[in-house]
Amino acid sequence: MRSDYVLRVSPLASFQPLGDSAVVLRIDSGQLYSANATAQALLSAMDGERTLADITSLLLEDFHVERDVLERDLFAMTEQLLAAGIVEITPAAS
Repeated sequence: MRSDYVLRVSPLASFQPLGDSAVVLRIDSGQLYSANATAQALLSAMDGERTLADITSLLLEDFHVERDVLERDLFAMTEQLLAAGIVEITPAAS
């Protein structure tokens, strides 16, 4: 995955923030997932317009870690969300 991909929550997933956490329902399978504060922030920032690099910059304001640490964690989390069919990526417009 590249940092210039635009991310969005899949239309097959329903995302509901709950304070510092969230729940995600895969509509097609009925599978329910819980999300911690980091995943909740990541999913909330996935608006279909921001790239992963944009999201990393945005979340740096909320999480007090080094950029490379946050970027690595967000990449790993995004890969898991992709595998579960909760998010989708598309190349950014040129």
